[in-house]
Order: sequence, then structure tokens, then C-alpha cells
Amino acid sequence: MPLLIVAGAGSWARSLAVVAQRCLESPIAAYAVDREHRDRDTVDGIPLREIDEVLDSEDPSTCEWLVGIVDYRHRMKGRAEIVDRLHARGHSIRGLVDPSACVDGASIDPSTLVFGGAIVGPGASIGPMTAVVQGAIVSHHTTVGSCCYVGPGTSISGNVTIGARTFVGVGAVVRDGVSIGSRCLIGAGAVVLADVPDGTVVVDRHEPTPRRGQNAPPTS
Repeated sequence: MPLLIVAGAGSWARSLAVVAQRCLESPIAAYAVDREHRDRDTVDGIPLREIDEVLDSEDPSTCEWLVGIVDYRHRMKGRAEIVDRLHARGHSIRGLVDPSACVDGASIDPSTLVFGGAIVGPGASIGPMTAVVQGAIVSHHTTVGSCCYVGPGTSISGNVTIGARTFVGVGAVVRDGVSIGSRCLIGAGAVVLADVPDGTVVVDRHEPTPRRGQNAPPTS
């Protein structure tokens, strides 16, 4: 059985490790971070190693990585960069689908993470290295790009498109048919009722722009 290594050692990486050990029935061999972030030797009793040291010492055929990096402030840049580093060295990224998640009729990339209680509707497509976490709903025929994060309790309606490296925060709601671009940040509890361009931050309600004269006061 390949060694399981978690990239990252923050709270989300540790949560991912717990889920992975339960769902994959395989222990975590190590957490791995860059040298400047390695301030101890273990995390929860599991070795904490430097990423480059692991890449140099481990045969790619004998280990698999779980990506536990979620950096919403940088629009998932760190997640995408570690994925590129692992792929460049020939290492594979492991996904998982919790048995309590419902993904019937959906297309789930092998590197996707789907946590317990999540629902991914029929005809939906979840891209590589994306995480759909506890209680999130991704409805029918919705497409989510690569290296995205769909937070707990989010509700994404049908026929929605979400671009790569977009973060959707806790409890956000996205209306059916909406298109959200790449590298967007949809804040916790935000309500998205209209298309969102690339690189946009939405923290409250995002509604269609009124047409000229639509809300003008009546003339006497």
C-alpha cells in the first residue's frame, strides 16, 4: 500500500488526515511543508517533514499525496502551486469520496475530495484537486473547475459554472445558471444571483446590474 503524505499541516490539513484515515483505512505516513513553515518534528504524533526532502527521498511509485492546503486569501494559489510541484516530480495526488456523500450520476475526478454529507447532483462535474466539504450541495449539471474549495453548508444550484481556483465560503448560496469565473472569492454567507467575473470578491449579495432606467423614479 502506498504511503499517504499530507501536503500542509494546518487545521484543514489535519481534518483531511482524519477523514482520509477513516475513509481510506490507511495511516498517514507524514505531513509535509516547506522549510520555513516547519517549526516542529511532529503533528498529532505524525512526522512533519520538509516537502523537498520527501520529494527527493521517496519513490513516486511508493507514495500518494493528499493536498491539505486551502489559501483563500491568495485565491487558492498555494494549492495550485503545490499540485504543480508534485506533478513535476512525478508524484500522484490521491482523492477520496466519503461513503456518506451522495455523488450518484456525477463525474468526480480521481484527485477530488468529497467529504461526508456532501451532495453532488446528477450530471455535475467536479474538477481535479477540488475539495467539496461537509454538507455542501452541488446541484445537477453544475461544473466546478480545478483546485477549488466548496465550503461547508454551501448551496450551489443547477447549471452553474465555477472556474478554477475559486473559493466558495461557508453557507454561500449560488443561484441556478450563474457563471462564476476563475480565482474568485465567494465569502461566507454570500448570495450570488448574477455572473461573477474572474478575480472578483463577493462578500454579501451579488445581483444583476439594473438596466438603464429600470429603477428610475417615475416621471410626473
